[in-house]
Amino acid sequence: IVKQPVSNPIIAMQGRVPGLFINQSAGYAGANVSVVIRGQNSINPLPGSSSPLYIVDGVPFGSDPVERSIGGFSPSFNFSPLNTINPADIESIDVLKDADATAIYGSRGANGVILITTKKGSSNGTDFTVDFSQGFGAASNLVEMLGTKEYLDIRRQAFANDNITPTAANAPDLTVWDQNAYTNFPKLLIGNTAHQTNAGVSVSGGNMYTQFTLGGTYRRESTVYHSATDDKATQLRLSVQHKSVDSKFSTAASISYNTDNNRIPSYNLNLTNYGLPPNYPLYTGDGNLYWGPGYDNPLAAFNSSISLKSSNLNATAVMRYSILPGLDIKANGGYNLIDVKGMIISPSRASNPAYNSPSLVTMNNNYIRTYLAEPQLTYQLSAGKSNLKLIAGGTWQRTETVQPYWLLGTYTNEKLVSSLGATNVLAKASDYADFRYTSVFSRAEYNWNEKYLISANIRRDGSSKFGANYRFGTFGSAAMGWIFSKEDFVSENLPWLSFGKLRASYGTIGNDKIRDYSYQSNYQAGATYGPLVTLGPDRIANPYLKWEQTKKFDLALDLGFLRDKILFTAIYYRNRTTDLLGEVPLPGQTGKDFYTANLDAIVQNQGLELELNTVNMDNGKFKWISSFNLTIPENKLVSYPGLMISTYNNRYVVGESLNLRTVFQSGGIVDGIATVVDVNGDGVITNGVNANGKGDFIVYGSNDPKYYGGLNNTFTYKGFQLDVFLQGTNRTATRGDLNFGAYPGTGYNLPKSMVNTGLLYSSTTSSDAGSKYYYFANSDASVESAAYVRLRNVSLAYNVPVTFSKKIGISSLQIYARGQNLLTFTGYKGIDPETLTNQVPPLKMFTAGFRTTF
Repeated sequence: IVKQPVSNPIIAMQGRVPGLFINQSAGYAGANVSVVIRGQNSINPLPGSSSPLYIVDGVPFGSDPVERSIGGFSPSFNFSPLNTINPADIESIDVLKDADATAIYGSRGANGVILITTKKGSSNGTDFTVDFSQGFGAASNLVEMLGTKEYLDIRRQAFANDNITPTAANAPDLTVWDQNAYTNFPKLLIGNTAHQTNAGVSVSGGNMYTQFTLGGTYRRESTVYHSATDDKATQLRLSVQHKSVDSKFSTAASISYNTDNNRIPSYNLNLTNYGLPPNYPLYTGDGNLYWGPGYDNPLAAFNSSISLKSSNLNATAVMRYSILPGLDIKANGGYNLIDVKGMIISPSRASNPAYNSPSLVTMNNNYIRTYLAEPQLTYQLSAGKSNLKLIAGGTWQRTETVQPYWLLGTYTNEKLVSSLGATNVLAKASDYADFRYTSVFSRAEYNWNEKYLISANIRRDGSSKFGANYRFGTFGSAAMGWIFSKEDFVSENLPWLSFGKLRASYGTIGNDKIRDYSYQSNYQAGATYGPLVTLGPDRIANPYLKWEQTKKFDLALDLGFLRDKILFTAIYYRNRTTDLLGEVPLPGQTGKDFYTANLDAIVQNQGLELELNTVNMDNGKFKWISSFNLTIPENKLVSYPGLMISTYNNRYVVGESLNLRTVFQSGGIVDGIATVVDVNGDGVITNGVNANGKGDFIVYGSNDPKYYGGLNNTFTYKGFQLDVFLQGTNRTATRGDLNFGAYPGTGYNLPKSMVNTGLLYSSTTSSDAGSKYYYFANSDASVESAAYVRLRNVSLAYNVPVTFSKKIGISSLQIYARGQNLLTFTGYKGIDPETLTNQVPPLKMFTAGFRTTF
C-alpha cells in the first residue's frame, strides 16, 4: 500500500485481489472510486447500492460521496471519503467475499466487506519515524487532435460538399481567424505538471503491557489543469493498547482526525473545449478572453471553482475480559463523523458576456454521523483433537445523514462570497435522515485435528428502512473445510504436495440498500399551486417492502507445492439475488411515476477466481517472488417475469448482463453516410431494445469486464528491493475518440483516429450526412476494445546497512523512488481505458523520498 503514491488507499488494491474490481473515475486526488466485489447484485438505482461495506478499526465507514448523500448539492465531480484515510497508517486490508466470511457483519456486508486495520504500537521500545517524499506527474495520455492545416482542409471540403459559401457567421475559422495559428487544446487544458508532497512523523513504542503510536501526516497534491488547483490533507492518529499483568483484561482505543481541503475547477473535458478549432483565438487584442460566434472560450470555465472541505473523525474502543478460562466477554464501541462543506463559485466572467449571466454561488454542508455498539461473548474448548469455538453477539448502529443547509444565491463581491450578508439567497433547503440497524447473531466453529473444519452462523437483522411487519430478517450460512494434505495417504504418496485444502460455503444474506423511509409516504417542498409554493408527493408508501436476499455459494481449492514455494488457489462462486429492490411504474394521476418495491426477478453473479504465488529464486542473497491473480466474472439477469411492463424494459434483457450494451446494427458507410439495419422490419429506425420488442437496438455484449487481474514481481538483493506491478482488464467500450469530435467538418476539431471513418464531410449537422452521424456513434461500428495492461507501479528501495545507520545516530534508513501508471498498453482511442470518461486520466507519477527511524 505505502509503495504507491496514491492518496486513496483503495486504489492501491487495484488488480491485487481476485474478485475485487476497482475503477477510478478520474486522475486527480479525491476523485471517486467505484469498487465492486463479485459483480452487481442489485438493480437498485441508488448510488452505492452495489458498494461493499468498509470497516475501519471496527467502525463502519461510508464510501459514497457525502456531498451527494442527501439534498441538492451537485458538483461536477464526486469526492471519495476514502481519500481522508492515510495510506501510511494502514497495517492491512482484508477483503471478505463469501457468505461465511461476511456473516459477522450481517446485511451490512451483503456486497462484501473491506476491513481496514491501522497500525498499532509495539513493545520493542520507543521509535521515532520520519517519512518524506516529493514527486511530480502528468496526464498519461492526451488524445491527439488534428493540426490547423488538416482541420481547415476538412472544413473547406465540407463546405464544398454542401455547396455552401463560408462566411464570418458560419465559418469564422475559415474567414476571420488566423489560418496559420495553432493551439494544442488538450495540452493547454490538462498539460500542466502536477506536484505531490508527503511528510509524516510518528512515535510508537511501549512494553509488554502497554503499547502506543502517535502520528501525523501532511499531504499536498496539485492537478494538471490549466488553473492552479490542489488537494491538501492533514491526518492525525493516536492508538493505545493495554493488558493486565495476568492477561485477563485488555483494552484498545484509537482515534484519528483527518482533514482534506480539495479545490478542483468546475470543469469537464468535452467537445466544446477539448475539440475547439486549433486556430481559435483565445484572447482579444486588449488581452480579454475572446468569444467566437457559436463557441465558448475554454479558459472561461476555469474562473469557476469547487471547494470541498472535509473532515473525518473515527474513534473506537474495545474492552475484553476473560471471565473463565476459555470464556471471554468483549464490547466494541465506535463513532465516525464525515463532514463536508462545499462551495461552487460561478462568476459572471465564467460565461459568455452576451448571456449577461449573474455571479452564482452554491453552498452546502453535509455530514454523516455513525454510532456503533457491539457486545460479544466467546467460548473456546479444546479436548484432545477437538477444538470448539462458540460466539454470540449483537450489533446496534445508528447513522444520521444530515444537511444543515443548502443555499443558492448571487453575489457582487467574490471576496465576501462566503458571507451570507454579501449573498442574495435565491433558494435554500435542509434535509435529515436517521437510520437504525440492530442485529443478534451466533456462530459455531469446530475443527478436528486441524483437518476437518466446519462452521455455521445464524443471525437476526433489523433495519429501519422497512416497515414494522418486515423490519427483521433471519439469515444464516455454513462452511466446511478439509485439509487433505494432512491425511496419511497424501503425505506418504505425494511428498511434493505441502498443502491441500478443499472448502465450500453456502449462505443467505439480506440487503437493505435503499433510501431511508422508502416504505413510507413522504412529501417534499417545491410543488406549486397557483402563486403558492407548497408540498408535493416525493414517494408513495409500500408497507410490504422487505429484504432483498442473496444466496451465496463458494467452492475453493487451495494447494501448496514444494514446501509452499508454489501456492495456488482456485475459487468458483455463484451468487443469486431475489426479491430485488427496485421501482414499479405507476399511472401519472397518482402523483408519482413509480414506487419502491420488491421485484420478482433473479440476478446471478458467478465466476472463477485464480491466484498463484511463487518463490522463483532464493539463494540467501537474491530472492525473487511473484504473485498473479485472475478473475473471470459473469453477470446475468436470470429471470424477470414482469420485465415487459416494467420501467426497466429498455434497460435489461433476460439472460444478459445488468450492464447491458445495446446499439444499432451497422449497415456500413454508404456514399459517406452512416446506415443501420431496420432490425424489426417496421420501415423506421427507432430506439428501444429489439429483444424486448421495443425497437431496433440489438444486444451487443456488456460493459462488464470479461476478465481482470494483476501480476506483481518482487526482487530483493542485499539492501535493495524492486517491486514491479502490472494490472489489466479486458472489456469493450464505445469509441473513446467520439467524446472529443463532432461530425467531421461541422466546426469542431477531430481526433486523428476519426479521420479514416469513411464519413462524408459536411459543414452542418442538419444535412443528411450530419443527422445520420447518430447512427454511426450508437452502432456496433463504434464499439471497440478497451482492454489494457498498465504498468501500475514500480518501486525501488534501498535499506541502508544498520552498521552505517547507527554510526550516524539512526536505527534505520530507507531511500526510495516510485512510479505510478508509467505505461499503458491499449488500443482504446479515448483518453483512458480505465475511466472511459472525459475526465483527467490517472496521472503518470514519479516520487522519491526517504524513511528513517530514530
